[in-house]
Amino acid sequence: MRDNVSQKDSAKAEDQPLSLKLNRTTILVDGQLQISFRRTVKVPDNQQTSNLPPDLGPFKLTNVNYGSDRLPASIKAKGGLLLPMYEREAMWIKFRSLTSKSYAIKVLSGGVNAISGEPEQETIETKKRRKAFLTKRKPIQDYLVVPGQPWLDGFATAPGKVHQFVATTLGKGKTIESQITGVEDIGGLQFHITPQTFNEEPQNLVHVPHNIPIRFS
Repeated sequence: MRDNVSQKDSAKAEDQPLSLKLNRTTILVDGQLQISFRRTVKVPDNQQTSNLPPDLGPFKLTNVNYGSDRLPASIKAKGGLLLPMYEREAMWIKFRSLTSKSYAIKVLSGGVNAISGEPEQETIETKKRRKAFLTKRKPIQDYLVVPGQPWLDGFATAPGKVHQFVATTLGKGKTIESQITGVEDIGGLQFHITPQTFNEEPQNLVHVPHNIPIRFS
């Protein structure tokens, strides 16, 4: 009986949403995972190889509900957080786990996975690519693991090549969502976070040290 109760309690715990706490610049998830958005330099869009740009400090975060009287209804309906950002700036995401507990994290922009470049809603083309990868016994990597991956600079478009997170106006066809899916219905950033609930050690993605040149496009 004791084992049955323990299993039920464990199942209930897994079904519970992770707690979220916001201060001015950091999101604390599950009381253990910190996520912040770091301001940086927007590198020239000239296909040249650039070193990783510097950390110029965190962006301030604001709950949508606090400014709801001045926001469009479409944004209020989605909820979430606001991040004020100029189009001349760029941003990277910093992750930090306060304990040894691991988290698998998917980062999406407008519903497009920033790690795999695939839309969250699977398409025929996505299925074909997954099948091709599986034929080669290479699954599509669409998440990162923290601890292990301390940051995400942008969209991984190819090995060693990253497209920075930048701000742009919706409706002009410049967002990654528009370029990949042909529509702009979602916008913004989304996170899918899954905590480790087993004893196996997850496989961490290999992150790129700051002193290695990266091609930004």
